[in-house]
Amino acid sequence: MKKRGFLTGVLLVLGWQLAAMLIHREVVVPPPLAVIAKMWADVQSPLFYQSVAITLSRCLLGLFLAMSLGIALGLVAGYCPKAEQYLSPVLSILKAVPNISVIIILLIWVGAEKSVLAISFFVIFPVFYTNVLTGVHAISPLHRAVLAVMPTSKSYQLFAITLPLCAPQIYAGLLLTSGLGLKVSIMAEILGQVRAGMGKQMYFAKVDFDMVSIFAWTIWIIILVSLMTALLKRTRKWFFTTSR
Repeated sequence: MKKRGFLTGVLLVLGWQLAAMLIHREVVVPPPLAVIAKMWADVQSPLFYQSVAITLSRCLLGLFLAMSLGIALGLVAGYCPKAEQYLSPVLSILKAVPNISVIIILLIWVGAEKSVLAISFFVIFPVFYTNVLTGVHAISPLHRAVLAVMPTSKSYQLFAITLPLCAPQIYAGLLLTSGLGLKVSIMAEILGQVRAGMGKQMYFAKVDFDMVSIFAWTIWIIILVSLMTALLKRTRKWFFTTSR
């Protein structure tokens, strides 16, 4: 599998190089070596690390807030049908509204800097809410009966039984939203023209018609998303062990 993936990557780079040679216009398709040189220059620049750190902090904070509220409301709705009925229209609206509409509306309402966090939250929240709600609904009647008669506190039942049973759904939500949150945050940074961040650097590259930098930042985003996914996959055993 790894060899096939490596071969696919090599073929993509060769196709990229061929396209750059045929078009022969760096402003349209820059050659791979030019992009690699730009990426090497990036890793030697303090501005690169500052931009990545700022964007990741926004993304992770939005992810944490969305996950926390999504899990909390998902649990409430799972055990309280009336709450689920009240929240259902809100979730339907959030899922139906295009991400670009959410970005534009929040940019107008709360400004560029705050909108990045808010956008990340509104895009990620429905995923965690829906996953946890599904997880609660999937708890077997036997488990529910045991929870109803257990002589333990509600907090113990929540943290020792309910949340572990929902752990696979929470893990699936993290796996889906980590990369999504980063990409949406960068999109919001570009449209909002924030003062600092990866999106700001991509915006500067766009204004300067610097396609080499745009390609370089795009590859950095792919690398960061891949690293986040790989780190989450390393925690998979913990999530699924917890659920037993």
